[in-house]
Amino acid sequence: MAKLSEKCNIQVPMEVLKWVGLIDDGKNPDEFTRDVLNGCIAKNQVTKGKTDAFKGLRKHLLEELEQAFPDEVESYREIRASAA
Repeated sequence: MAKLSEKCNIQVPMEVLKWVGLIDDGKNPDEFTRDVLNGCIAKNQVTKGKTDAFKGLRKHLLEELEQAFPDEVESYREIRASAA
């Protein structure tokens, strides 16, 4: 067992180790899973909000650029369409 442990390099997140202690105290391990999933959902919503904000910014910039530089924006859109 000692020989195998030298070859095994597994890193366990501290959060999991904290929950092992809580399980020993009678807590439900499903609570850990629920907490992790809720954290992931919250981070996903924040990321989606940022992505949507950048999409809105891109749309607004293109509208403004189209008013100032219509020929260049048309060329840009043609290039984007051919690349897609």
